[in-house]
Amino acid sequence: MMTEIMRYCPTCGSAHIQFSELVGTEASCNTCNWKGLKEELYDVPFSHSFRGKEGLSDEFANEVRRLMENQDFAVSFIKFLVRWGFITSTEKATLVAEAAKYMSSAARAIANAVVAVRANTEKEKVNEPAAPRQ
Repeated sequence: MMTEIMRYCPTCGSAHIQFSELVGTEASCNTCNWKGLKEELYDVPFSHSFRGKEGLSDEFANEVRRLMENQDFAVSFIKFLVRWGFITSTEKATLVAEAAKYMSSAARAIANAVVAVRANTEKEKVNEPAAPRQ
């Protein structure tokens, strides 16, 4: 098991932050525009069995790909790629290999889109006007 530390903004709680691992360096939040020192960030340790942060990202995309491997989706996706001319081979082995490349790329793009939507949602929450006090 590997132990990592997730860091969060002390103002809005977002994980969408920038910082250096060096002690005493500046950090900033891409969600609420907070700026301060790295040591001011909230640190939350967690354990996982992936190969570092890149492994987490890869596993997230792989899980999306496993969802896409559902037979109904996969067949529909391949038909879509053939109809639009992205896959032109009629040889089964080549067709499957080409489809696998598109499935992997699409899974990575979906995973990246999910993360981007999460970051935008956090920004929207921070930028919402406060409810009037009664």
